[in-house]
Amino acid sequence: MHKGIYLSGPTVADDRRFNELMTLLDRSELNTVVLDIKEGPGKVWYGTEVPLAHETGAVRAIYPVRERLEVLKQHDIYVIGRIVVFADANLAKKKPEWAIRSKRGGIWRGAKGMSWMNPFHKEVWDYNIALATEAARLGFDEIQYDYVRFPSSDGPLQDADYGNYRVNESTRVTAITEFLAKTRKELSPLDVALSADVFGFTTVRKHDLGIGQKIETIAREVDYVCPMVYPSHYPPGFAGCENPAKNPRKVISESLRCGA
Repeated sequence: MHKGIYLSGPTVADDRRFNELMTLLDRSELNTVVLDIKEGPGKVWYGTEVPLAHETGAVRAIYPVRERLEVLKQHDIYVIGRIVVFADANLAKKKPEWAIRSKRGGIWRGAKGMSWMNPFHKEVWDYNIALATEAARLGFDEIQYDYVRFPSSDGPLQDADYGNYRVNESTRVTAITEFLAKTRKELSPLDVALSADVFGFTTVRKHDLGIGQKIETIAREVDYVCPMVYPSHYPPGFAGCENPAKNPRKVISESLRCGA
């Protein structure tokens, strides 16, 4: 069983903090770490050789990836590389033709100002797959895709322009699952697992939540599905709870029961 902790790029780069966490791993039941490869604004935290990352100025080589992986392997730690896929502000700025556009002109942005790549664009797929395959060759045990979805209702979705692509539940689900299938095909010779973070609500809803995520289709293309079962994200009344955030055990149990 994997019992792990998440390490951001800056944490992995800090020698003192990294060594402290290695001591924690040695003294506890923890046997897994998640390392950031590419995070939300689009920064790649180590010296990748993927050309597009350099072309777009995404590289922030703050931690020595080979050195860190060697240390983790010496301690028998299972290493997961996290790649934030479609929420990529840097790529949207440098390749706006691949981004979700605003019907009013320019790049579409969510409520928090985040710009998103268009999940229908195969060039965006190829960039993330290139990072994933490189990480597999470096020695990561698993690639974990986060934000592998269309934007949710946290932004003005009626203003989102996907160009000539028809947007409905079927096409959204197809885009996400075909992207995962292509990744799986590229990773298959490299002895590495593939996982996908999904909204917690995918375990209890049959539709795609407007974001292209249907857990049963995603599960067919990955080794692990990671539902983000955050009690604070569930509406009043879920699992009979007036305030789900104050009833994490009940919310999580019901979500897992529905997804079983």
